[in-house]
Amino acid sequence: MQHDFTHVKDALTERQSRSRSKAKLEVIGDILTAIASKDLGPVEGFIHEDAEMAIHGFGPGVRRSNGRAEILKALEQNFEAITDQKPVMEAMVEGDAEVAVKFSETGTMRESGQKYSARAVIWFTFEDSKIRKIEEFASLSF
Repeated sequence: MQHDFTHVKDALTERQSRSRSKAKLEVIGDILTAIASKDLGPVEGFIHEDAEMAIHGFGPGVRRSNGRAEILKALEQNFEAITDQKPVMEAMVEGDAEVAVKFSETGTMRESGQKYSARAVIWFTFEDSKIRKIEEFASLSF
């Protein structure tokens, strides 16, 4: 099942014309597009070798990962655990080295078949034009 982040990429592209920091928004857009197409290969180049990822509050899946390889493996495992994912980007805020994206999302847990609804904020911190830290705060309901 592919994840449809096309509208997110479109919204990010629109914001780029107004952004003083296009590189960060392009990275986020490219990552979401890669996830949507289930091709995490391109994501590797956007993540810092020593990156960290922490996920707080979202059902099953990898909660913490350290290093690029571990993060890529965790992303693959986590997205394989859900189907029919329908994310909607609600807001985005950027700072000098950060981008925070607020999402709402519905989908189905693959193993149980249980439908879910989630709201999340994903905080991306950049270093040397690469993502150094990913922190997601989510509220999940079934």
